[in-house]
Amino acid sequence: MINKKACFSLLEAMIALLILMVGVMGLATAFQRSIAQTNASKNDTVAMAIASGIVDNLESRPFESWDTNASLAAISELFYSDFQGNYLIGAPADAYFKPLIVIMQDYETHRDIRITIDWSDMGGLEEMRKAGFISSTVVHTFVLESTIAQTYGDSVFGG
Repeated sequence: MINKKACFSLLEAMIALLILMVGVMGLATAFQRSIAQTNASKNDTVAMAIASGIVDNLESRPFESWDTNASLAAISELFYSDFQGNYLIGAPADAYFKPLIVIMQDYETHRDIRITIDWSDMGGLEEMRKAGFISSTVVHTFVLESTIAQTYGDSVFGG
């Protein structure tokens, strides 16, 4: 003979487990999004630090040492970095962060530059997307525009 109360309890337990499963899945999704946001913030911070390092490097050099695209490309390669922001020697093709420096305007006393740092071109990105660690292969870029003066003081801008 089947105890109807026991069957009802089993049905209640299954429904309770289903509700619990839905709640846990919601939390898992929230954690996944939180990790993705934290990673995006880390990448923005590392890109900003790399761009700041490039500006410091350019400020320490005389203008004539970085007046061509070839010299700017060589300086950019000094700042190729892995996903943690560690500089890589020799500008490997699989670098995570790849900066690009462009002179926007060239004046006698100062230069307007644009530093673009791209971190979408890393090796293994598609594999990470397929494994579920990232949701897409969207291009991520950080851009810094700055003015660098050759000399300091009142004479820089005619003041």
